[in-house]
Amino acid sequence: MDHKEGDFVTLVKAPDGVERLPAETQRAFQLCLKKSYHITEITDDGLLVLDVSHDVDPVIGGKYNDLRVETDCVQPTK
Repeated sequence: MDHKEGDFVTLVKAPDGVERLPAETQRAFQLCLKKSYHITEITDDGLLVLDVSHDVDPVIGGKYNDLRVETDCVQPTK
């Protein structure tokens, strides 16, 4: 499926290898699974950038957190 900036998608799985990422990043993915987000950008290598700041910032800290995922990690939000 083709995605574009502004689409609303649900994060249905974490990317392969997430267990090798820092604990904070793993926690961010756990917080965001099964939730819906806007695609704010598509990187040159095809990763979808999801604005997860609403769910992640209050728990992990920081501002404007995002997750970058492959297209097979999301489904269109109905």
